[in-house]
Amino acid sequence: MNFFDPKIPKKKVVVEILHTHSSQYLLKCILFLNSSSKYSGVTTETIQEFLHNCGQFIPSQTDKTDTNTTYLYNINEIIYIKESETCTPDEMKVLSKIQITLNNKSSLKVSVNKSIMGQNSRLAEYVNSPSLFLKFIKNNTYIHLNKNYIFSLKNV
Repeated sequence: MNFFDPKIPKKKVVVEILHTHSSQYLLKCILFLNSSSKYSGVTTETIQEFLHNCGQFIPSQTDKTDTNTTYLYNINEIIYIKESETCTPDEMKVLSKIQITLNNKSSLKVSVNKSIMGQNSRLAEYVNSPSLFLKFIKNNTYIHLNKNYIFSLKNV
C-alpha cells in the first residue's frame, strides 16, 4: 500500500530518528514533507510543522536500498528527530543555552535562538507550547525533541 499520493507533491528530507526501542543509535530515515506549507503557502513544510500536524503514526522510509518499504512509526515512541542539514550562521546566533535531563537520566546540551523561541520570551512559555515536539539546536543542527521524554530543563 502506498501512503504517498503521487498527486500531492512531496519533498524527501533525510533525518535521523532516536526512538525508544533502540536509544543507542540513530535510525536514518526519509520523511515526506508537503511541497508547500499550509502556514506560509510558499515554502516547503518544515519538519516542525509536519510533526505538529501529523497523526499518531508518521510514514517514513529507511535510507537504505529497500526504499519501496514504508514504515509507520508511532510518534510517542520517538525521542527526537535530528535534521541532516546544518544551521546557517544566522541561525547559530544563540539566545540561550539549555541543559535538558531526559527521563532515562541522560542529558543534552542544546541552544535556542530567537527564530525558535518566536513570541515566547521565556523558556517556560516555549516548553509549555501546545506542540509535542520542541525545536532546539544541538551540534549545529536542529533537533525536534519529544516533550514526553523531558524530565527537566535549565538555563546554563
